[in-house]
Order: sequence, then C-alpha cells, then structure tokens
Amino acid sequence: MAKMGDMDISEFVKLRDNLNKLSDPETLDMYMRECVAEIAMQTLKRTIKLTPVGKTLRLDVVQKDENGQILRNKSGKIKTKKEVVHTGGTLRRGWTAKTQVEAENGKGTPTGEEINEAAKKLRVSKIGNTYIAWIINPVDYASYVEYGHRQEPGRYVPVLGKRLKKSWVQGRHMLQISMQEVEAKLPEFLDAKLQDYLNQIFGGNG
Repeated sequence: MAKMGDMDISEFVKLRDNLNKLSDPETLDMYMRECVAEIAMQTLKRTIKLTPVGKTLRLDVVQKDENGQILRNKSGKIKTKKEVVHTGGTLRRGWTAKTQVEAENGKGTPTGEEINEAAKKLRVSKIGNTYIAWIINPVDYASYVEYGHRQEPGRYVPVLGKRLKKSWVQGRHMLQISMQEVEAKLPEFLDAKLQDYLNQIFGGNG
C-alpha cells in the first residue's frame, strides 16, 4: 500500500489568518481612521492655499506721552506715527493654530512642515458607522469669509481705513471648494489605499 505524503498547509493557514484580519474590527477601524486623516490633510492643504490674505495695514496713530497727553511738535501740529494696526494672514494661519491669538501673533503663511504637523493633530471621530475629521479655524470671522456676510454700507472701519460699500460680501468658500476637489479624487485615492491595505495583509507575512 502506497504511503500518502504529508501536505504542507502553512499557506492555507496564512490565508485563513489574513482573511480573519480583514474582518477584525480594530484593524478595519485603524484603516478607516488612516484614510479619513489623510483625506482631511489633503483638504486642509488645499483650504490654506485658497484662504485669502488681507493686506497689512499701517495707519497714522496719534502719539501720547506717559500721562496720556497728546504730543505736538513746535508748530503745534499733533505728532503721529505709522503703526501696524492689522497684520494680513491671520485667517490663513488660523488653520494650523490652536487659538486666534496664536494666529494673530504668527508670521507669514504656514509652512509645509507646520501644515503636516497640524494635519497629524486633526481629530478623527467615529459616530455610529460614520467617521468624521474636524477641520477648525479658531479665528472669529472665519465663517464670515467662508459663507459670506452682511454689512452696513457707509460704516467706517478703522482697521480697513475706509467706509464699507456693499451690503453683502460674497463668501470665498475655501473649505467647501477644497472638499469638493478632494471628493472628486476619492475613488482613485480609496482604490490605492485599499490595495495598499490588502498588500500589507496578504504580503506582509512572507
């Protein structure tokens, strides 16, 4: 009677273990959070680029002494000095800042490194079966620039150094547009992420 040879079933065992990984809740949750975080990062980068930057304004400010008295020159003319009353870029810096004060005190446009660091700290939550990434700008007028706002024509705004003309200012929709642009590329992105995910599972145990 012929003796049957031993069958190597190690590959079947590996396949079984890999298939189990596909249905493991923790593994799937980690994968989904990674996807959402990366999508949010791409959205954040695009939003920062589209966010308008206001001009840095310098106005003539009346000079006063330590007692609060107005200073005048020899001819009696009030002394003034050009001072920065508004620094442009606060709203754009707000996307990577924790507070409005931090955004106001910053300088220039956020660097690529700053954007990446901010993206890593984006909060990803799961509510039911839905994953949500929170992209927040702490600057108090961010929503007005995003969605538009009403204003009073003729009102003088010292920070702008001029009177308002329009009753309605159109929103720039920088976040909304960025989300739409990223959404358009989601199928391609998710296909690549899924393939990478499968490669890690089925190709990582060799």
